[in-house]
Amino acid sequence: MNRSDLTCRCGCGQNNATDDLVSVLTAMEDEMGEGLTITSGCRCTDHNIAEGGSPTSSHLYGLAADIQVTGDSHRFEIMETAMMFGITRIGVARTFVHVDVDPDKTQNVMWVY
Repeated sequence: MNRSDLTCRCGCGQNNATDDLVSVLTAMEDEMGEGLTITSGCRCTDHNIAEGGSPTSSHLYGLAADIQVTGDSHRFEIMETAMMFGITRIGVARTFVHVDVDPDKTQNVMWVY
């Protein structure tokens, strides 16, 4: 995982990705044998608002990433691998899986968008 893949998509350059997030994403890539496509990593406040993100979104603190999925099997593989590496906060959407390492939020949860 290249830390720059997690830079805010609005062009502001914000990248406060934590070592914990980068480490787990790198481990997931190694286990899956493929690179992960990050559709949303770090977000500045303005970009988070534009994306409709929660005011307390873990993306604001470099603790979350949305990973692009290419189909049902790929989505399952991402979720399974995330859990293998201790991710206990997962959001599931049609086109991405949100992985979240925020220790200050409720753990052992999975939600849908």
